[in-house]
Amino acid sequence: MIPRLWHAYDEFCSLVRASHPSGICDLRRLDWVYPTTLLPLGSFLIRTGGKCLPPTNPGVADYISIMFGRRLQVVDPGKTYMPLVPLPRQSTDADRVLGHIYRLHDHGRLCGGESAFKYLIGEMVDNVYQHSHFSNAFVMAQRYENKGFVEVAIVDDGVTIGESLRNAGFRTNEDSDAIVRVLAEGISAKGTDTRGYGIRSNASMFTVGLKGAVLIVSGRGAVELVSSERDGKVRQNNYRLEGGSSSLNGTLVSVRIPYPSGRVDIHDYTT
Repeated sequence: MIPRLWHAYDEFCSLVRASHPSGICDLRRLDWVYPTTLLPLGSFLIRTGGKCLPPTNPGVADYISIMFGRRLQVVDPGKTYMPLVPLPRQSTDADRVLGHIYRLHDHGRLCGGESAFKYLIGEMVDNVYQHSHFSNAFVMAQRYENKGFVEVAIVDDGVTIGESLRNAGFRTNEDSDAIVRVLAEGISAKGTDTRGYGIRSNASMFTVGLKGAVLIVSGRGAVELVSSERDGKVRQNNYRLEGGSSSLNGTLVSVRIPYPSGRVDIHDYTT
């Protein structure tokens, strides 16, 4: 079974919480870490100018050092990861980053098929450009062949989903409620054929079609969708974050897709 994405994000919260008041994140006890932990941690350290104590385990320390490298590295067939990479300011320059994610996962041929995979990842990135108004946004990805899944995560420091909806006149008191409404009702700050329906259909494709998992954290809200191996039903877990080390200045979207997984027809979820 695919490990819970929420547990990886909660690890990030614990690391940040323990860094107060020194501002130093203590990673010495880490014996394993996923992009859903590392990506918001890297964004947090860049935003705050914070520092970290490296893991005692040399293998984990080396992995984190590689994943925190901010240069866009060429993804060759032998690599299974893409380190923390900043998204360009202009969406027209994002194709290079997308191309590296596609090559890392063999263009999605074993992740739902090339058309579905490229559509889903492209939509994840496009949503950031269309709606977040970010100053900084980062991407990280990893393929775990032995564990049987791939993980792609995107984080930005822009307008949260709740803020976006409230600015458009929707009444959403809680950030978690805003995420739930986007997923359940398809509401959007820019009309019924844009963000809301895109997130809703994408989440359905990831979970129902690919039997994977999705975690959306935005502001003080978080929603996790997980496809159950037992009955195929999608479980939804909602979280209200207390702020501080738990909440996020922006939005994180993280997905896990079984590897390998069968082909998915995007028209089953977008029409």
